[in-house]
Amino acid sequence: MKILGIGESFWAFIWPTVRADTQALLVQLAPIAVSVVESLVSSPKSGEEKRAAAITMIASNAKDAGIQCGASVVNLAIEYAVQSLAKK
Repeated sequence: MKILGIGESFWAFIWPTVRADTQALLVQLAPIAVSVVESLVSSPKSGEEKRAAAITMIASNAKDAGIQCGASVVNLAIEYAVQSLAKK
C-alpha cells in the first residue's frame, strides 16, 4: 500500500518520528490554543470567523514563544482546545 505515493516501509520508518514531533508541539501549543479558544467563545463572530481568528492568534503567540509549527498542527491544537473546553 502507498500513501501519497510513498511506500509503506518508509511510513513505518518515519511515522514514530512524526508522531513524537507532533506530540511535542501539541504539548507546547495546547495551553496557547485553550487560552485563545476560551477568549473567543463569547465573541459574536461566526464559527468560521472564530476559527480564522484562532489560527492567526495561535500562530502569532506560538511564534512569539519560539514555537515553529505548521497550519495542520495549529488546526489540531484548535480541535484539542475545543474538545477540552467542551468537557468542562
